[in-house]
Amino acid sequence: MMASDDQHPPQQVQQLRRELQEEQQQDQKMGPLLVTFPRPVPKVQSLKLEPEKGQEEPQSRSMVQAYIMGAYLIARWAWARFQERQSRRKSGGQG
Repeated sequence: MMASDDQHPPQQVQQLRRELQEEQQQDQKMGPLLVTFPRPVPKVQSLKLEPEKGQEEPQSRSMVQAYIMGAYLIARWAWARFQERQSRRKSGGQG
């Protein structure tokens, strides 16, 4: 009940079927169109990142120094502001 069988003579239909089968066989011989290769994963020993005891001291010293410097600058700013406010009160009350 194929429409192509009714429209074409039987010999032509058989010829077309043979050609189709040959194309399918050639496609199977060719294999897939996309070829992939397995990605080799190199075996690398894991690195252990552990700080040495000698390296911890300079970092902690520098952090302490940075905190001390910050505290000194903030205290100096606060003292200057306090002094400024005190001088404004004294001069404002006299005038």
